[in-house]
Amino acid sequence: ITVNDVAPSGLTYTGDPYTLTKDSPFYSGVPSIGGGLVDTWTVSPTLPDGLTLNPSTGEISGTPTDITTSAVYTVTASNTGGNESIDVTIEVNDVIPSAISYNPNAFIETIDVEMTLASPIFTGTGGIITSWEVDPALPTGLSLDTSSGEISGTPTLLSLQTTYTVYANNTGGSSSTTIDITVIDE
Repeated sequence: ITVNDVAPSGLTYTGDPYTLTKDSPFYSGVPSIGGGLVDTWTVSPTLPDGLTLNPSTGEISGTPTDITTSAVYTVTASNTGGNESIDVTIEVNDVIPSAISYNPNAFIETIDVEMTLASPIFTGTGGIITSWEVDPALPTGLSLDTSSGEISGTPTLLSLQTTYTVYANNTGGSSSTTIDITVIDE
């Protein structure tokens, strides 16, 4: 005679889907399950680098070391009576970019005269910047390099002093700073 346990049932993970940050500890992937006592926990495919599934408790934890896009991982709880599976979604974003600034942060430019290149200054440590944006659009003739954050060009129209917000972006979020630009006549 073989007596099997009651199969696991009602498997859930509170907080799913999980959006994690690279190099930041994660300990909130705790399952809730009914039915019989779980003998083994497995996951497929392999979790992002730095994360593990505790084979005794089913807890997902660790410190992710790589950035990953949103992906689905199937966690299975098993015992002699059967198994219960659930799909868990995990995404690992980069650390928000470092604080940025420009020095100077106010520019008075002359129409039809090339401006001195303005390069961003970084304060602290942060993730890799994947894009740059500015709002509102810079004066006609000036541009923001979307890969380096440098502002350059030759203004071709007069412009009153205007405040512009420059954003450094990655999957973790944005850092921003403001600059003022005025374009005057010769």
